[in-house]
Amino acid sequence: MLFNRILISMAVALPLIACSDQPGKESNSPPAADTTAPSLPPATGSGTASGGTTGSGGTAGGSPTTPDPLTPPIATGPSSFTLSGPVVGSQKNDTYLFKICSGNVCDRWQSTVENGVFEYTFELSQWPLDKSVLIEGNKLDASARTNTNPEINNKANSYFKTELDSLANLQKWDGNKDGVLNEKEVAKLSFDSVTMAYQTVASYLLANQLKHHAEKPYDEKHQAIRNYLLENSLNTLVIPTEEQLQKFKDHVDGLKLGPKNKFHGEYTMPLTTEQWAALGGKAETAIEQQVIRLNTAQMKTLYEGDSNREATGKQFRLTVQQSALIKGELVYNQQLVLELSALYNLLAVQPPIELTLDYWESRQVTDQIKALNPGDGEATHFEGTYNVPLNAAHLNQLGLYDVPSGKNVSLVVNASTMRDVYKTSQLDIQQKKTGFYRFVLSPILWPTADKNLHSIGINVLQKLSANPSRALWRHYRDSIVTEATPVKVYTELEHDFNADLQQEYRFLHKVNELVMANHKHPLKPSILGLAPEKYLRFSGRFPPELQSASLQIILGSRPTPKPGEHYDNGRYPERHNPVPLLANDGERKTTLDLKGQNGFVVKIALRDIDNHFTLCRPGRPYEGQYKYEYTADEMQDQLTVHIVDEKTGTELRSVLGSFCELAQLDKKVGNGNDILEISELERLNVGYVSTAQSVLLMKMSLSKYGTNNYLHPWRHEQLVAMYRDMPRKQVELLAAVVALQAKGTLLGNKINLVERATFYEDLLALAGMNIYGQHGRLSTNNLLPSLEAIQNNLNAKVSIGAILLSKLDVNISHIIQEITSLLSTSTVDSYYFKNVRPGSWVTVYPVSSLDPICQVKYNENQLFGIGIAGKGKDSQGDWMTVRWDRQIGATNYIIGWQTTPFSDINSAANKITTQKLYATLPALEAKGTYYIRIQSDVGEVSETLEYRPHRTFLADSRVTQGIVGDDSTRGRDSDPSCDPLSGKAKNSNSDGFLGARYIKLDAKGLPLRRQDLTYKQQSFQCVLDAQSGLVWETKRARKENQPYSIHDDDNMYAMAVPETAGEFTASCVLPELNISSSDPAQCNVANQVKWVNQAKLCGLNNWRVPTMHELYTLLDFGKNHHMYMDTRYFPLTRLPTTSTLGTVWNIIRQGYTHGFWSTNQSLDQKKNGVFIPIWGELQQRDIHEPHLLMLVSDGFKTEQQ
Repeated sequence: MLFNRILISMAVALPLIACSDQPGKESNSPPAADTTAPSLPPATGSGTASGGTTGSGGTAGGSPTTPDPLTPPIATGPSSFTLSGPVVGSQKNDTYLFKICSGNVCDRWQSTVENGVFEYTFELSQWPLDKSVLIEGNKLDASARTNTNPEINNKANSYFKTELDSLANLQKWDGNKDGVLNEKEVAKLSFDSVTMAYQTVASYLLANQLKHHAEKPYDEKHQAIRNYLLENSLNTLVIPTEEQLQKFKDHVDGLKLGPKNKFHGEYTMPLTTEQWAALGGKAETAIEQQVIRLNTAQMKTLYEGDSNREATGKQFRLTVQQSALIKGELVYNQQLVLELSALYNLLAVQPPIELTLDYWESRQVTDQIKALNPGDGEATHFEGTYNVPLNAAHLNQLGLYDVPSGKNVSLVVNASTMRDVYKTSQLDIQQKKTGFYRFVLSPILWPTADKNLHSIGINVLQKLSANPSRALWRHYRDSIVTEATPVKVYTELEHDFNADLQQEYRFLHKVNELVMANHKHPLKPSILGLAPEKYLRFSGRFPPELQSASLQIILGSRPTPKPGEHYDNGRYPERHNPVPLLANDGERKTTLDLKGQNGFVVKIALRDIDNHFTLCRPGRPYEGQYKYEYTADEMQDQLTVHIVDEKTGTELRSVLGSFCELAQLDKKVGNGNDILEISELERLNVGYVSTAQSVLLMKMSLSKYGTNNYLHPWRHEQLVAMYRDMPRKQVELLAAVVALQAKGTLLGNKINLVERATFYEDLLALAGMNIYGQHGRLSTNNLLPSLEAIQNNLNAKVSIGAILLSKLDVNISHIIQEITSLLSTSTVDSYYFKNVRPGSWVTVYPVSSLDPICQVKYNENQLFGIGIAGKGKDSQGDWMTVRWDRQIGATNYIIGWQTTPFSDINSAANKITTQKLYATLPALEAKGTYYIRIQSDVGEVSETLEYRPHRTFLADSRVTQGIVGDDSTRGRDSDPSCDPLSGKAKNSNSDGFLGARYIKLDAKGLPLRRQDLTYKQQSFQCVLDAQSGLVWETKRARKENQPYSIHDDDNMYAMAVPETAGEFTASCVLPELNISSSDPAQCNVANQVKWVNQAKLCGLNNWRVPTMHELYTLLDFGKNHHMYMDTRYFPLTRLPTTSTLGTVWNIIRQGYTHGFWSTNQSLDQKKNGVFIPIWGELQQRDIHEPHLLMLVSDGFKTEQQ
């Protein structure tokens, strides 16, 4: 039985053409169900092609033919295999006739083309596996679709054909082993003009210059052809000197018409003797003849360049004609394939061209119309001809350049055409469109004279061989074009361009389009496929702890932009893809299974796309203003080893460098065995250290704003230098984290550090990078992270927090000592630790509330953690509550205070004794200054806390650096000395960024025993600011399946209930009901204050809306966090915008950002201040809007004992 289904999946806008002799025997199967179904004879093969139905039997018009003997399929192999590739130029409603053959077994069907991708699935048991596969087809016109037995028409403009290797060998090219082979794996699966031109050139070479390769196996034969084309392309790149470029630009500047650039004619560029020799020119050539005549297309490209690829303004490649004039013979190179492809493309049916005028051009045409139609009414009178001005963009659409006179170009249209265009414009205006005039031109038509493209191409190559100094398109015209079959040009432009110039420009334009094709061009896969492959073998090792490992080699330093992003413009090749790994039998894989091993030997295959293997210049070719330049050449891009352990999730990486440099390294320092080994390249030790280095290298490679948009491959010597200069402590700590993940246990507990999609993403996060940052922004800068930053990020891991909670005598210093010791047993990383003990820099300090600097200066006999826990005013006057940390062995504490300093607590004018850890001092005078000291019954008296009741406390700016001469380096935020009250360094970040003093409280208002854990590790309900005495409500990020809470961070409230019912799209949670409401009568600020006080959050019932000044005390102007707040203590996960609330609210605009209500009220009492942390500012907002609410309390107050 024969099953057919044809799939066309991507419509593209270039016409497809090709030709070939018909393959041996053939048979057909019915078309798709949605097409007209002719009665086709049955087929001899079996497979599935999308869109068809089932058939079986023999060939057309005769008895069945015995097929060639089949190669028996391997019993353990796959039963089917799929080929897929684009049909370039196909449109949605086109119907194609397809034919596929292998040996004498063929299949044929027709299908409506919907998306532009051909797909065919072979039932392997029904096909010979050792015969070449031929695929051909063409688009069917209306008459052919009704034919009961249509034949492949190899003279059709849409004809295509491709010859592939045998099915047995094609399966080896399926690197990802998904059973589908496409044009990215085998370029000739793209049915387009480049594939056809290559096959024509290949056929000609195998019959002439390379006939000794004609009988070789398919892959060997075509590798020889690509190598031949490559070798002949090596000396086609011209890099002018600065002087040559300047003289050239001076010439083009002289062609300008006013401010407009004009491009026409040729430019003769004299070459240096060295340049002439590099291009293969003969030494005996006279100096005055050592020149290149740049054509118009080259002039335009070299002068304007490509803003995305700066190299295009500094170099160009020779045309076939220019190479022939230098060498005196036809050069068979990649440029020849592109020029023949351009001709094939022009011979295809071209779509009409619509030119739209701009406002000023439309006005000029309107003035001509009004000359015969005065007044304001609709024009009805048209006669004579009309001159329609065209600009450079229009010429580009037409595939033309400027006229030799340099004047502006115009279309000349007759009255009938102008009347039709005018009517269309009036209809556009009625439909509220611009009404700019739109002119539709028939394209230039290049005849084929009823010849197939292969025969045209062979004829052109024969004539080129005899007369290589004549342009390729002219040889075509000499052979094909006659008076009976002329080239049809733009008649509307013949007054400016004669027919010959139009044809020359059109050909040059099409060639230049292919030469300059970016990576979104539909023919780019086939253009890249012209390059031959080069191979490299290397061996390496990795730690034996990874017992379920697999390996990939990844190509690319700069990742491919996400679809739709700003940089997704075709500038970049597809990167961060695994390269093919070759087995001895030629089978390709993208992943190598290394289970139970700790070493590898791999052979990789990459294409020499830019012919730069011999030049080998990895790195950034040209700096450029924005450093956008990036190599598309696989020889020069960066290779990185990725090893992933399936069991532990551990990921190892090692940046190797570029292919061309690695290959040269093997020859320079290698042992001659053609394998790059560890002794020749240290980075083949793929271990914990190399992984840490790859993380830090990524950080260093970002832009100063932390984006990855300018990443580029590093040269070998640069990698060596950067790895040498990386700070050892950061390398060791990151490497130790990798070793910990591989081991899977810490201090007797199982541990898994993976919190993100992959372990490597967690490693990047430790170094301050987020791989999912918007617009490629992974970080805020490209500075290497400090040891403290990595340590803090490690300390914040959930799994680390679980161990710290279970082991109260352990802190992060103990953990770092433990994990760095793992590196001492890593043989793979031993090269890094010659005469150095891993972790020798680690200082272990005991679990204490004191910072290490304070542990050195003070002892545990002294009280620490002294701060303000509340303040206010009552009938006796002002009051304040002081708090302190528990002292071991103490049962009673004496608090003494008075308005003058004192040293002996017993001499204080006022004293309180308590067993608690806080006490309230009553009846304070508003304008007084009080000196407060505390002493336990087992310790020494504390340092003095100085307090003024009505002092307005503002948080430190957290700015640690400023202009020369300012005082930003003389505040609390820059003082590293010990604060004897808190027991922290004055600029410590451990209790709040640079001088802030926050204390996490539980639901009862008690300090958490471990203040060094994150909210994710151990949640807390409130935060005490020990500098001001304010207690802040902690907002909660509710997880899925958790009950609702009045403290959820997405609850929103109106400051006042609207008088009239309106749309309130925000919502809040009703207390103790686990339901939410969108009723502003419920979701208002007064209700939330009441609910929180009733719940006695953190044991307090004095919660209120904060003032503007109080909210400002939370600001972190140092931008340590994107919220301008210390998110370790204020773990706000999001600030909603109107667009995230579901619908557009009737008061505010789409995308409006919400903040936190304050008491700050406008004079008309219609607005209140809203604090927006991400902007660090307070804005006045309507009191009926929904906003967030974070309540504040004046803190704790106790009765005097």
